[in-house]
Amino acid sequence: TICFSFGFGKHELPDKDFDTGCCNVLKGMCSHSGNEHVGRNVFEHLLISMQGYESWDLDTLITNVLTSPVSATMHCLVHNMPCPFLRTDVDNSGFPCVDWSTAGKQLGVHGSTFAVLLALVAWYRSQRIKVGFMENVPEFEVDVLRHLLGDLCEIHVFYLKPEDVGREDLHRVRVLILLLLRGVSVD
Repeated sequence: TICFSFGFGKHELPDKDFDTGCCNVLKGMCSHSGNEHVGRNVFEHLLISMQGYESWDLDTLITNVLTSPVSATMHCLVHNMPCPFLRTDVDNSGFPCVDWSTAGKQLGVHGSTFAVLLALVAWYRSQRIKVGFMENVPEFEVDVLRHLLGDLCEIHVFYLKPEDVGREDLHRVRVLILLLLRGVSVD
């Protein structure tokens, strides 16, 4: 498998509608060969119940998510069925920015969507992804990822302006985080 991505929906963010636009972009990026997958529910790969996670204290949340066994199957938006999410070489996942964005409440790790980032980190840790790309707002505290993945990955940070990338759908500065698995050569 070459590419894997998560979309986000109501199951992860109870107060938000499922973002079909973002998921369609991910499906379009990953569906060219038919072997790639986009998972809708980022918590589905965790083999613990995430019910009521919003009331867990930060230490409990981090411990529960990062020590959970991980499932190899999830519902795939590309194939619209449960698919085995095999070990991947390259992952392209975004995560909600509302906890860091100046347009949000700026609660960081204490915000309601931090669990989504933890679930992605759990996936990276369990699957030993060789190359990963994560995108977010420039206010995102990259040290959070350094703390959660720095022992496993080299972390490179790039701040992209719209004129840097030449994409009409990018209207503001974004941070792109490149994660490279330590000790693995990428051919």
